[in-house]
Amino acid sequence: MLIGIRKITVFSLYVANLLALICFYNNYINFKVVTILTTLSVLLTLVELYKKKMGFVLAYLIYLFLTNFGVYITNVFIENPLIEYRGDLTWYSKNFDLVFIIVNIAILTFSILSFLITHLFDFKFNKAIDIKNSGNSTFYYVGIILIVLFTFQFLYYILSGKININTYQDYVSSIQEIKYYTLGVSMFSIGIAFSFANCNLKKMKFLIIILIPSILLFLVTGNRGEVFYPMLSAVGVLIVRNFKIKSWMYILLFFTFFLLIPLIKLTRNLSTDGIQALNINWFSSLVEIGYTLRPLGFTVDWIQNGEKLAYGESYFAPLQRMFANIIPGMEKIDYMMVGYGFRYRLPGMGYSVVAEGYYNWGIIGVIIVMIVVCLVCIKLSNVNSFTGLSFGTAVLSILINNIRNSFSFVPQYIIIIVILTICLVLVHSFRRKLKKEN
Repeated sequence: MLIGIRKITVFSLYVANLLALICFYNNYINFKVVTILTTLSVLLTLVELYKKKMGFVLAYLIYLFLTNFGVYITNVFIENPLIEYRGDLTWYSKNFDLVFIIVNIAILTFSILSFLITHLFDFKFNKAIDIKNSGNSTFYYVGIILIVLFTFQFLYYILSGKININTYQDYVSSIQEIKYYTLGVSMFSIGIAFSFANCNLKKMKFLIIILIPSILLFLVTGNRGEVFYPMLSAVGVLIVRNFKIKSWMYILLFFTFFLLIPLIKLTRNLSTDGIQALNINWFSSLVEIGYTLRPLGFTVDWIQNGEKLAYGESYFAPLQRMFANIIPGMEKIDYMMVGYGFRYRLPGMGYSVVAEGYYNWGIIGVIIVMIVVCLVCIKLSNVNSFTGLSFGTAVLSILINNIRNSFSFVPQYIIIIVILTICLVLVHSFRRKLKKEN
């Protein structure tokens, strides 16, 4: 009976949320009402996903919500949420209503679809993948090796002076000149995915100890994203594996989000002499992570000024570029010459999964992309083997990364994960065969 009431409550909130969005579109209510309702909808959805052990969907929704709604939540309480930022801020106000509606549609599409699917279909938890059990040892130890190798690689770059850590700008500039840094970060992310997907509670403690040096190195350089993407995927797979989140973990998360992250943001742009100038606001992390809204603001402005929709071209371009390396005579697409060369049009901003969906098919594109990603996350969450869980966690890390970037890097990294997974499956089978023979 209680479960039925809870479902009705969540569904009723969705309906109220959609009606409020329609009223906002017709200028009947203030955006603050919609913001509060959307926040409540997401919070209740996260609770339901946690109860259903849908960790992958939960992890993606958390990041999707924070990166696209942090500024609006702040704007409910203070008049100018971008008070800490300088430069051209018209992207937030110029098309405020349309951008706000697009973001709400994206978040509500993902939330409502995930809620409906997880309650309409019976997804049974496989007790074999419970966190109490150890998984595929080959994937686990390879994950540990990848983490350790990247830690040594990163430390070498810092000690040799190839990575400059004086300020965050120095750090960003220096890593662009290092050929294998991006590959190392990708292997680090895959290592975290493989190891958390296959560890048990005892091994997880050891795994956390192994991760501390690399996390500290990232924090020293002011880099949070390279830690946040894979660790959020790790949280997702732990929930899938029936890991129970303790109350002290919520406190630690609160402390990290509202104190540690703003502190990193401030110190990464300061020299050691400027530490005395630190001033942390309660909303700093919300706005900082919500600044991913910026590319969507610019994208909407492009379309409003007459630029044509891409109709899927930005999603096919990376595949075309890969095939151009194989098929003779096929010319590579030059991102500098096309509208979807987002990293050249918006240097230093990354991009946005919501913005790219809108750039290709408008609001319909946003809905399509959210539906596809939601279905993929649900599928990845429901596996019956540690091998499938390892693959799914690694892919989830890529999808979470894509929330703040364009799609262009996704296919090649999924191919890397597929190849690595196949190789490790073969190695594990060979090890088992040798063990039986002995």
